[in-house]
Amino acid sequence: MPRQKPHQVRFDSTLGKFILDRLSEAPSIVGVARLAKVNVRTVYWWCYASGNERAALEAGKLKRKPKFYLRWPQEDPDAWTWFHEGVKITQRMVALTAHAENLQAATYGDERVIRDPRTNRTLFKLDYKAIRAMNAEANPFDPAIMKEAENFYDDFPYLHDAEGNRIPEVERTPQAAALKIHSLRAILPDVYDLADKKEVKTDSTQRVFVVGDAAPPPQSSELRRSLEEKLRELRERGPANPRPLDANGRPLPVFAPVGASDPPEKITGAPAELPPPTLAEHPRAYHAPKPPAPKPADYRRPTDSPDRPADHSGVGRGVPHSGGVRVA
Repeated sequence: MPRQKPHQVRFDSTLGKFILDRLSEAPSIVGVARLAKVNVRTVYWWCYASGNERAALEAGKLKRKPKFYLRWPQEDPDAWTWFHEGVKITQRMVALTAHAENLQAATYGDERVIRDPRTNRTLFKLDYKAIRAMNAEANPFDPAIMKEAENFYDDFPYLHDAEGNRIPEVERTPQAAALKIHSLRAILPDVYDLADKKEVKTDSTQRVFVVGDAAPPPQSSELRRSLEEKLRELRERGPANPRPLDANGRPLPVFAPVGASDPPEKITGAPAELPPPTLAEHPRAYHAPKPPAPKPADYRRPTDSPDRPADHSGVGRGVPHSGGVRVA
């Protein structure tokens, strides 16, 4: 099947109202185009053509009746909307619906459809007003009563909405506080999003370079002025006691000898001329006992004794020789 071109489907008011009604329920242009059996590019083309038609009408260049000017969202003589503006209105309608549903879920809890635990079928609300009118409070599902009610009610004894669909039984489960606060922050930021709107004042001692007039010099103290005055005098007159110079004209170190050939001075009676102290003169000196002389090792077979005889192999529990070791 060849691809459909935008100009192959003619626009009319019925098709435009159908697209806007479906977009107000589900904001998917692709899905609505599939329901209307048109190419999705056709819907965008109609929005573009609607804007051009309005501009031509306002400029006085349109010589025919506007095609994209629809009576929507209600069948009211005063309710007229351009098709491209109606698409924008449907987006705002869906946003407001989602806002109301989120606010309702955050306030009353999440909605869950009740099902029969035995058959897993959806339970629907009963029309108690019709049940009382038919005097069927005892058993509204009596076949005789239901057959008689067919003359007065459709789908007795269930309650229906404006479109004739059954209304299911629902229950609401309160949201957790951790999830509820996020919904409320998104819906009512002025009330529940106060934590992100706080003023923070930070003092910094860092310096900032500012291009412009130079800052005034800092006020000098008495000590700084005195040191600067002494430094100025030294630079002008030099030191009061200058150091001697060497052959190259450089000042000599302060603690260096004046002559390199001068022998070192010798001081008599210095502690360095006394004999070094011995270990015995130390106040905490002590004498360690002399260790005994080691005995030579003897590896001969141990001799037998009456109380500790040797085993059958001749080794083990015998008495070792003097200076020997016992072999186990």
